[in-house]
Amino acid sequence: PGLVMHQYQCNGVLAGIAICRKGFPNKMLYPEFKGRYNILAAKAVAKAKNDKSAAAAVMDVVKLDKEKFRLGHTKVFFRAGILGFMEEVREDRIGEVLAWLQAGARGKSSRMQFKKLQDQKLALYCCQRTIRNYYIGKTWKWWQIWLAIKPNLKCTQFSKYKAEYEQKIEIAEANIDKAVAECDAVIAVHDRLLNEKNELSLALNSGGSAVQDIIDKTNRLEASKNDLQKQVDGTKLRIKAEEEVIAGIQSAGSKVSADAAKLRAEISNLENDIGKCEEDKSTKDNQIRT
Repeated sequence: PGLVMHQYQCNGVLAGIAICRKGFPNKMLYPEFKGRYNILAAKAVAKAKNDKSAAAAVMDVVKLDKEKFRLGHTKVFFRAGILGFMEEVREDRIGEVLAWLQAGARGKSSRMQFKKLQDQKLALYCCQRTIRNYYIGKTWKWWQIWLAIKPNLKCTQFSKYKAEYEQKIEIAEANIDKAVAECDAVIAVHDRLLNEKNELSLALNSGGSAVQDIIDKTNRLEASKNDLQKQVDGTKLRIKAEEEVIAGIQSAGSKVSADAAKLRAEISNLENDIGKCEEDKSTKDNQIRT
């Protein structure tokens, strides 16, 4: 061991190690440092104005001695062994985050399972209550009356009435064009009659022979109307007489049918009596032969 140490000393290895320990042998660019150690102080890094401020915020959170690192213009310098310490801190932080995520996932899964079991429990309570009420209500007279009248209530036939109204709406929508056309035709007739009325009013206001012509035309129309009314009345009287004749014929036919049915019943009774007599006769003949 002494010879080995002597050789290290002669070769300058120990001096190099001492120089490295006195200096900052490890270094890292700010973007690389920020991307790798951002997890240690995410909020502080997000608020930092530049990469150097972000690196300083990370060092403050880690609470690293300022003698063990230096912040340069483009890089972060570390003394020997500090970079390994930073990796250990980073791994611990990653473990904490993973544990937090795992705990959140397990908590969510447990709450979902608990909610499912709770719903099942409430459903069982509901089923028990329903079954219990059903068996209680089976012997309750008011409940039996309600079950008897419930099918006849309109409130229980909502789907039926809904379907009927929907069908009526479809029919109305299908015929709405026809109704609009008829309405337009009526409006056109109304406008035409209104124009004729206006013309007649002008003619009446102007006076002269046109008024007398209109009066004569009106009288003729009234006379024609009276004749037609008389014809209609006569036709109605004939129709009424024909209906009375038809009613009499139908009543007579009903009476004849009733008489025919009565005669058929009497014939059937007579045939039954004849059959009985024939049986008695054959019985007497057999007795005589014997």
